[in-house]
Amino acid sequence: MEISDQKELTDYLSHALDEESHQIFGEILKSVTIVPYEILVDAIWNENVEIVKLIKNHSHETKPSDAYEVQRNEYTTTPLLFKLITNFDEDIANIIKDDIEDFNIKIQNGMSALHYLIYMYDYNPRIVGDFTPEKPVLFYMKKIANIEKAIEFLMKSGFNIDIEDDNKRTPLIYACFYHLTNYNADLIKTILHFKPDVNKVDIYNNTALSYAKYYESSSVRKLLLIHNANDVDFSHVPGISDYDESDDDIYYIDDSDEDSYWHDY
Repeated sequence: MEISDQKELTDYLSHALDEESHQIFGEILKSVTIVPYEILVDAIWNENVEIVKLIKNHSHETKPSDAYEVQRNEYTTTPLLFKLITNFDEDIANIIKDDIEDFNIKIQNGMSALHYLIYMYDYNPRIVGDFTPEKPVLFYMKKIANIEKAIEFLMKSGFNIDIEDDNKRTPLIYACFYHLTNYNADLIKTILHFKPDVNKVDIYNNTALSYAKYYESSSVRKLLLIHNANDVDFSHVPGISDYDESDDDIYYIDDSDEDSYWHDY
């Protein structure tokens, strides 16, 4: 099979991905010198483990080309790790992890992979497109389960849980700052499992607890206090009023049980 140019190559490989035809894909690979980065990304995004295996055993690009960056426009230099982490599949991650040079790599605004995951993550289940009312709930639960595995994968690979973005926000602070509601308590619990510094401050002199109080998230506030967050003076945060002291559910992370990240009491 002769492939005349890059576009034709991409079309053939994309077709093989769409049809999930491993045999066709394997035949095409025989005439391909190097598999383009965007094809690897498509395989990751579609959670096509067998195709990723075939690409891994062939010469392949691990960085986006200039054309790919221009086409994507936003976050144009997004590396392979960020693509993997936002649609996480543990089998695929283990196949290509040695293609990732730096697990603490940063992109625009100093965002690490975990900052990016928090930024991309949607905590609120809702009906999307033509989905039935039952399907979004299943999709939401799948994302909740995968985010725990994604963070665990990062930590096992040498990720720095206290890495800071350009505003000196660690992933914990960023999770509390970006869109903190009671919906994301599970995310906070997962991050706390890996023992971040809960008293880090950003360039505005705010901590994770500052933002938990500002957004009146009592469950997250209690989580942070249980993990020795200092009770901060948050008068420097404009517009804050006295937060709710009601007795909500308290979450406790039991580090003695490595198979379970947390228990509710």
